[in-house]
Amino acid sequence: MRTILISSFNPFISRNLFCGDFLTGLKSASDTRVILIVPDYKKDFFEKNFGGGNVSVEGVVIVSPSRREVMFKYLASSLVWTRTIFIHKREKLAKDKKGLRFLSSLFLMAVGSLAIPRKICRALDYWLDKPEKFQALITKYSPSLIFATDVFNDDDVRLLHAAKSVGVPTVGMIRSWDNVTTKGLFRAKPSKLVVANEIIKKEAIGYCDMRAKDVSVVGLPQFDIYFKGGHQPREEFFKKINLDPNKKLIMFAPFGNRFWDLDWQILEILKKTGHQTLARMTPQDLVDLSKFQPASNTRIDWPGQRFHENKARDAELGQEDLQWLSDSLYYSDLVVTCGATLGMDAAVFDKPVIMVGFDGLEKRPYIKSVNRFLKFNHPQIVYRTGGFKVARSEKELHQMMEEYLKNPLLDQENRQKMIKEFCVYLDGKSGNRLGSYILGLVK
Repeated sequence: MRTILISSFNPFISRNLFCGDFLTGLKSASDTRVILIVPDYKKDFFEKNFGGGNVSVEGVVIVSPSRREVMFKYLASSLVWTRTIFIHKREKLAKDKKGLRFLSSLFLMAVGSLAIPRKICRALDYWLDKPEKFQALITKYSPSLIFATDVFNDDDVRLLHAAKSVGVPTVGMIRSWDNVTTKGLFRAKPSKLVVANEIIKKEAIGYCDMRAKDVSVVGLPQFDIYFKGGHQPREEFFKKINLDPNKKLIMFAPFGNRFWDLDWQILEILKKTGHQTLARMTPQDLVDLSKFQPASNTRIDWPGQRFHENKARDAELGQEDLQWLSDSLYYSDLVVTCGATLGMDAAVFDKPVIMVGFDGLEKRPYIKSVNRFLKFNHPQIVYRTGGFKVARSEKELHQMMEEYLKNPLLDQENRQKMIKEFCVYLDGKSGNRLGSYILGLVK
């Protein structure tokens, strides 16, 4: 019996992998045992939603990063020079006024262009780590392969270190398209790496020292449901959100408190347009809407199951949540978003996307403005295709909205070009593709 250990420490993994066909394919392999490693307080959720058959769930205690780990995370994020990381360092400088720390970061970013400092950083990180809980799990299950689904997560790093210490082959995954340019160097290099597209593959090779032959492009399993179709009736959907199915629907995707505190002002602006708005709150962050005045044409959608009321990055999404997102995008006429990620989902449905490029009802300095996010590396990928529009003022947002509502085919060719580059595979089989790849590595 072959055994595969699969981590799920970041809440998006359940949505990205387990809600689709990836796990279904592994369940069909009768000679394979799959162990999902999850936070202990989420074990019941995973057993209920994804366990059964040859899939078992093992809960582990999640602990905060040690001082050593914080130091190596800092080094990893400073040994790669990207526009995103540089802006983050400037944000830190503006907040804590520690000029010497900022200058040291710039020095490390320059030094990080050389391979040797990156190798030294990873080697020291590995030698000093003591991942006892994962070493115990590996001893318990004797896996043939370990799949670390988020190579930047602290516990995934510990898992990769533990696997290396006993010689178990590993596969890593870059969870999101912005991770490399935002987080920097891999602290632990897996034996093999799976990525969504060629863009991320090039980043993993150029920034994180992966060999091209060890990186496989599999597409986006979380997008498979979009290409398969199948939606609840329009009247039923609108009844659930208590809005009029005969009117236009705007979906709004906020940033969340970790990044911005003006989401509520954009909601106020959208409310004034008179159009119906479905505000989909980010499942992995808190959004302060205490200053927003509720309105009959606005609905707030809080997706996923939250395990702690006031804790970010903790909600889990199930199959029903994924279907609800698909239906919400399908019945929306356009999407207004503060970040680029959900806009990619919308573009799969050929929905016009407008990004917010102004600070609500305020005017802020650049380093505290939403405009700094527009300079990040990953939004630039979509800007160059023309798949999104960026509204630089309230007036411009209204104008763009009306243009798209009158002519939803505007910029369609650019959206299609963007999605083909971003998704690579448009066949709805990325989950199967990833599952087949993982099974093919197990001996």
